[in-house]
Amino acid sequence: MSPTPARILRILALGLLLCFAGDPARAGVRQLVESRSVQKLTPQEVLAILLAGEGPVIIDCRHPIKYAEGHLPGAINVFHKDTWGRLEELRRWERARGIVYYDLKGVQSKVASAAVMAEGFRKVAVMEGHFSEWVRLGYPVAVGSE
Repeated sequence: MSPTPARILRILALGLLLCFAGDPARAGVRQLVESRSVQKLTPQEVLAILLAGEGPVIIDCRHPIKYAEGHLPGAINVFHKDTWGRLEELRRWERARGIVYYDLKGVQSKVASAAVMAEGFRKVAVMEGHFSEWVRLGYPVAVGSE
């Protein structure tokens, strides 16, 4: 069975992550703990999560058009206005692994993370600096829709 184009793109994006990040064994993946407040992760910590292929689910909460223009490799698009319609899916991810939100500069992720925290989620984080900082650091960006 041959890999799908989406799988090939993920493999290439993760290969680029390895080139940019250095030694993933030294990166250390930070796991989210249960908390009554939204946790914060640095872009470097999110990069380590992506490199390890483990840890929290990364969620881009921007509009799907902006997501398609560029996003973190492996991130899932859940537009912040769709949060309430996808609560059960988000709850499964949060219980299993935790979720990390980001957007361009922090406004939409603040709305989305506050909404799920109000619904009783406890393993929720936002990426500090958001997508604009990710790009500024020169980390790889994936394009296209999921």
